[in-house]
Formats: sequence, structure tokens, C-alpha cells
Amino acid sequence: MHVVGVYLPKGGVGKTAIAVNLAHTAAVAGERVLLIDLDPQGAAAWLLGCTPGSRGVAGLLAAGAGEGRRLAPGEAVASAVQATAWPRLHVLPMDLDARHLEADLARLDHPRRRLRRLLAELAGRYDRIVLDCAPSMALLADAVLKAADALLVPLVPSHLSLAAWERLRELCAERAPELPLWPVFSLVDRRRALHRDLITAFARVHPTLMPVYLPSAAAVERMGEHRAPVATFAAGSPAARAFSELYRCLLARTPAQPNGRLGEADGSAAAG
Repeated sequence: MHVVGVYLPKGGVGKTAIAVNLAHTAAVAGERVLLIDLDPQGAAAWLLGCTPGSRGVAGLLAAGAGEGRRLAPGEAVASAVQATAWPRLHVLPMDLDARHLEADLARLDHPRRRLRRLLAELAGRYDRIVLDCAPSMALLADAVLKAADALLVPLVPSHLSLAAWERLRELCAERAPELPLWPVFSLVDRRRALHRDLITAFARVHPTLMPVYLPSAAAVERMGEHRAPVATFAAGSPAARAFSELYRCLLARTPAQPNGRLGEADGSAAAG
């Protein structure tokens, strides 16, 4: 099981569109895929036709934070997972009310390890887990750094986006120095000189950059109209081809049997 987080501590860079289309492409390719919606907005689950409920990923992560609540067993985790209209693609949605997730996590022992423990309950059920992450640098972001095997980092060709990339690199150097970071440019308009110049300059010094550019496209905007991945209603579009190429690039970097971090001992003595 390979866990990839789609994350940048900045909004508006296309994280959700990438997570949804990547998960769908992997499922079409034959992988058993679980998309976990870690953004309180719940957009990824909504785009795949799923609905938030009273028990989702927030409740599972925070189980034990309140009086009388206990850590959910694997069966409870599986029961919160929803099927989609596409074979092999499942979703673990965000809860209907996830306002207090960070506060609940802060009351727990080792909150940054909660996500990894939750994913361990799913080992063997999925080939790939895709995490659609919120654009924050709080406890949940730290949990993603501990649980993911790699981060796919969407970057809009803008100076603000590149500044967020530098903040993420600093965070990972401190909290997860061995975690692979795979930047990918999204919302790209190759007609704009600024986009071309920033991409060219970035590529010169960042060899881990994904060799595919995800376009700014009307087809991506129409995902909300269809509540579906791009390939299901615009299969021949440049956006659909780009997402397919992104999956092939990801597959090339994914070891056949990844030495995932889910098998590591939790180590209760370590700081949580």
C-alpha cells in the first residue's frame, strides 16, 4: 500500500482536482484506491458523489478525545468508507461537522501519529491511498507528514505559490527529512510569459519536479457540474491527458513493494 499526500500550505493550487483525478486514474488502471478527504470543506468526497456523515475521518482521528470515546477498531474505519460510482475507488469523507478536529487532536497523546495508525487499519485492503489535504500547517498537516510515503506538491506558477513551497521544504526538513517531495505545476497557462519563465527556472534547480504540466482548463472547472473526474466526461481533453500522464509519472516513482512507513513501530516514547 502506497500513501501519497497532495499537499501545499496554500489554497487555490488545484490540490482537490489533482487528488480526485489521480485517484480515479489509478482505479481505472486496476489499483484498489482509497481517497481520504482531510479538508474540512469536503470537496474531494463531494466531487466523487459521496456525502459527509456523522462519522468520517475526523471522528476516527479524534476518537478518544472526549469522555467515553475510544479508539475505533478497523471495522469502524472500514464502515466509514463509502463506495463511488467507479469500481475499485472508495472514499473516506470528512465529517459533516469537523470544526473541532484540531482541538480534539490537541487533547490526545501523540496526535501526529493518529493518521498513520488509522491507515494501518486499512493495510492489505488498498493498493494506493490518496490524501487530499487542507492548506494548513497545523497538527493534521504534521500527521500527514508522518503517514505519507510521498507528497505530491501542486504549485501554481506564481511567486506566492513558490514561497509556500519553500515553507513546506523547511517544515519537512524539520519534521520529515526523508519524505520525498514531488512538485507538479498546475493551473498552467503556457501562453503567459510569467508561467513559462517560473517553470523553466524552477525545473533547473529541482530535479524531482514532475515532468507534466496540468493546464488551467474549463474541463477541470466543470468537475463540479458533473461531480465526476475529468476523464469521465472529457476523456480527450488536454486536462484528462495531463492527469493520466501524472499518474504514469507517479507510478514510475512508486516502488513495486513500497517500504511504507505504516509498518514502523509507533514508539510511544517519541514526541507526538
